[in-house]
Amino acid sequence: MMMASLHERKRAIKSSADIAMATARGAGARWPRAILAALSSSSSPPGKARRCKRIVRRCLRARRSSRDGGGGAGASSLARSTAAMMSSGDMARRLVRKRTKVLRKMIPGGELLLDEVSLLHEAMDYVAHLHAQVDVLRRISNAMQ
Repeated sequence: MMMASLHERKRAIKSSADIAMATARGAGARWPRAILAALSSSSSPPGKARRCKRIVRRCLRARRSSRDGGGGAGASSLARSTAAMMSSGDMARRLVRKRTKVLRKMIPGGELLLDEVSLLHEAMDYVAHLHAQVDVLRRISNAMQ
């Protein structure tokens, strides 16, 4: 019998914990269904994940270099003049929209929620269950040591 690699064991533990968390939550929230659907269809080849990681790293490097001065002096003055023309209310709305978009991506099934109130309810419920999951896994880890 061959021993699974550390990464495979880690993935198996994480998916088991996710399944347990989603089934314990039951109906009423979207994130458990999204987790179970994602886990049931997660048969993508391992090479694809490596390619995706490489692409993400390349994009982050390009973004960092352009942010660190790769855009030239004209780009920063243009950004400053645009920011000066925007009112504080417009900037706040834009920031809230960006953060809402990020939150939608972080919460399983969050892309399907139409209003922000439902998104916040799902996020609070999901975070509470993640907290419980971390607590259980920590206790299991301590018991195994």
